[in-house]
Amino acid sequence: MLFQRVTTFFAAAIVLFASFATSADNEKHRVVYHVSEEAQVEFTLRNIANHINGVGGPENAEIVMVVIGPGMHGFSNAKASAFTKDMIPKLLKLGVEFDACGNTMKKLNYKLADLLPGFIERPEGGVVRVAALQMKGFSYLRP
Repeated sequence: MLFQRVTTFFAAAIVLFASFATSADNEKHRVVYHVSEEAQVEFTLRNIANHINGVGGPENAEIVMVVIGPGMHGFSNAKASAFTKDMIPKLLKLGVEFDACGNTMKKLNYKLADLLPGFIERPEGGVVRVAALQMKGFSYLRP
């Protein structure tokens, strides 16, 4: 009798877990990538491209990259690598949003025209933007 109850319990748990796993697999990935170091720019762009590919395309992902601090240099017209200059328009076409910390822009004396095309300035600051996205259910990744 006890064995039957334990077996029934485990069978129910497996079915319940499988239903959660299936629903999670079908949900749109909502992710905020946080970049604060220039050395992480290319790696993060590759991660985002792999993420979109891994979930089956842009229709299955809502991705925002928030850039703060020294990471901003990696997206400047003057310092961005050829790889970065090539990837930004591709990722924009896939629906990725690129947010620039307004506080960092002031500190570095950057204007949107100093950054690669496609960035949105966030005057409230990058960390506030990251927290707001997390409050809306976005997962946080910092490669």
